Amino acid sequence: VSILLAALEQKESMVVFGDYDVDGVSATSVLYLYLASLGANVSYYIPSRHHEGYGLSLSAIRSFLDQDVNLLITTDSGVTANDEIAFAKAGGMNVIVTDHHTCYAEMPPADAVVNPMQCDCNYPFKGLAGVGVVFKLITALEMMIQNLDTAHASAAIMERYGDLVAIGTVGDVMPLLGENRTIVTWGLSTLERTHNVGLAALMKQIAVESSGSSARKLNTTYISYTL
Repeated sequence: VSILLAALEQKESMVVFGDYDVDGVSATSVLYLYLASLGANVSYYIPSRHHEGYGLSLSAIRSFLDQDVNLLITTDSGVTANDEIAFAKAGGMNVIVTDHHTCYAEMPPADAVVNPMQCDCNYPFKGLAGVGVVFKLITALEMMIQNLDTAHASAAIMERYGDLVAIGTVGDVMPLLGENRTIVTWGLSTLERTHNVGLAALMKQIAVESSGSSARKLNTTYISYTL
């Protein structure tokens, strides 16, 4: 959080590096939209599944260095990209990793790693999706910026981005237990009345209940197999 606050204050150039699956795209969208709403100098990058494959690549990092990016933030990836992150650090970039995958014994040399699956992480719930980790990160940032407690900051973030958080969590087939059940229940409510034009159009296309229309009830099955 302190790294992000400093980058925001100094108007540093940031890039959010995501993944091409539904969790990675959702996580990238949530983080990008939130940072942009704060006036950040931020862009995003999602690698091609067919041409680049999963995770950080040296070619992508070279491109960011050419663009004078100051801060690289990964979503749903990065925790095993030790060599790539070392390369980014050697080029002068700060790096924040947000991920939910299992880690190597040797962690990447990032400035911060946000991942409940870290061996030394005592966060009690280990089942968050990548977008769930991003949700936690920006909730913490919202607490600092708006001087809110956890409950009010979480509510504010879910009201704005809960639709995407739910889609990413369900789409990544995370267990709907503990925090995930709360996140998805809340997110489905947000999705039913979403202001996201793209999501509203998709729901209209599959004829689920949205904004008072009478159709099939939106649930996790429609997210997984249709939306």
